[in-house]
Amino acid sequence: MQTIGLDLDNTLIDYAELFEVSAHAMGYFEQRQGRQRLAVRQALRMQPGGEARWQAVQADVYGRRLKQAQPADGAVDFLRHCVERSVRVVLISHKTQHAAADRSLDLRQAALDWLAEWSLDRWFTEDNVYFCCTRQQKLRRIADQACDVFIDDLRELLNDGDFPPSTRGIWFCPGPERSQQAGGYASFSEIDRSLFG
Repeated sequence: MQTIGLDLDNTLIDYAELFEVSAHAMGYFEQRQGRQRLAVRQALRMQPGGEARWQAVQADVYGRRLKQAQPADGAVDFLRHCVERSVRVVLISHKTQHAAADRSLDLRQAALDWLAEWSLDRWFTEDNVYFCCTRQQKLRRIADQACDVFIDDLRELLNDGDFPPSTRGIWFCPGPERSQQAGGYASFSEIDRSLFG
């Protein structure tokens, strides 16, 4: 194995309950109930103006609140093990430059600042961090980087007809959805054991 690709949001970066924290702070929820991202999205979209509210929460979490997020469980050890085994790791993220709900927020710079805050910039520099504007660009970048493995929280991407056939897709699914669908990995520790034994 020579190259492992990683998604960024909700894969390397664990937002835990930040989506609900943001929605509550904006007055969209009266109470916090420990809801994760998908549950927050579903609840907001059922409200009047729900899609705009969801986009506002995304902008807040991926921009202003990003510094409150942490690396996913086991991710730092996993990255260190990759380096020890001389496995190249690349970040490939479907992330626009600016938030749709707030053009003043530079989401890509916020992500780079987060990597530096957690000292992950020792492994990720401009040479191996790629931001893509569309899913198709992301799929092409995975192929261009000849990823042997790609880890992502979006099963739809891994099952896309344009996902490179020579790449093994690993579904990172630490949340409640994992109990509903088989095949996901709950932590990077599980992925580490699967790939490296």
